[in-house]
Amino acid sequence: MSSGEKKVFDVLVEAFPDDLSKADIAERAGFSPTSGGYGQLLARLNNINAIEYPRQGYARLSKYASLEEAR
Repeated sequence: MSSGEKKVFDVLVEAFPDDLSKADIAERAGFSPTSGGYGQLLARLNNINAIEYPRQGYARLSKYASLEEAR
């Protein structure tokens, strides 16, 4: 997991089991919510089933996420 992915993952671990808006996640992790790089981070985390999108514009830690992934 890249350092950027880990920052986003850690924000969602802290919020678990709640979901957060993508803008809130970006702010807490130190990213611009409109940057392409941030969108790519979310996509990669989604591709490895670390996060899920419960509704439009929101994300949360996936029930399939392994805390070992963040190491």
